[in-house]
Amino acid sequence: MATATTANAPAFISYHARAIRVTAVDNCGVPLTGVDAQCASEGVISVELKANTDKGTDIDIKNGLGLIIKHIPGKPTTKGYDLTLTMTGVDPSIWGFITGNPAILDKAGNNIGGSVNMTPDGIGGFALETWGDGAFDDMDACALGYSPSTYFLVPFFNFGLPGDWKIDSGAMAATLTASSEQKSGWDVGPYQVMNSATDNTVTPVPSPLLTPIGAKELLRYFVTPIPAPDPTNGAAPIPTA
Repeated sequence: MATATTANAPAFISYHARAIRVTAVDNCGVPLTGVDAQCASEGVISVELKANTDKGTDIDIKNGLGLIIKHIPGKPTTKGYDLTLTMTGVDPSIWGFITGNPAILDKAGNNIGGSVNMTPDGIGGFALETWGDGAFDDMDACALGYSPSTYFLVPFFNFGLPGDWKIDSGAMAATLTASSEQKSGWDVGPYQVMNSATDNTVTPVPSPLLTPIGAKELLRYFVTPIPAPDPTNGAAPIPTA
């Protein structure tokens, strides 16, 4: 199948990890509703997505002399992505969403910390959105009146694991790891992250994803004029349209 192309499409240029948003999802990847199910933070240091691939099995057909008369290469497959998320100033809500472990609350009900259990208590997983600084190579951001961002979405990760901690004279950094799985319950998502305007030179029109996440889709990325969300300072409900 041919890949669709668009005339004058901007090059995909990304630098700096600006912000992340973690959203709690159910076993099918559908964002949870009726609860504080999302948390945005600028405390991200790095987001590493390591592709988990399988090159497939080659098939060689030989004749009676042992000579290969037909070689059929294996079909490569991307099975998923292994996440390594490194943060500083970690919001306890993000920790809970990623690990599935319970929060620690103070007397007023504020989330002041977390815990690490042998196995996650929750059912489901989380979606991860990441924003970086971006650029249109053929457009002047000053002329446009806005600066583009790069956007990355992994719609479903299974609950992750906490990494090593180092508490010393410097700022503590926390590492969390997780593995993705193909689940398309995210659909077009509950957030306005795309521009539905037909011309990049006009005022952006915020919109959810213009097409739903596919049944085998593991990662989506694009350039967007819609900025990263402000930090939520704790878990917050998913905004309604």
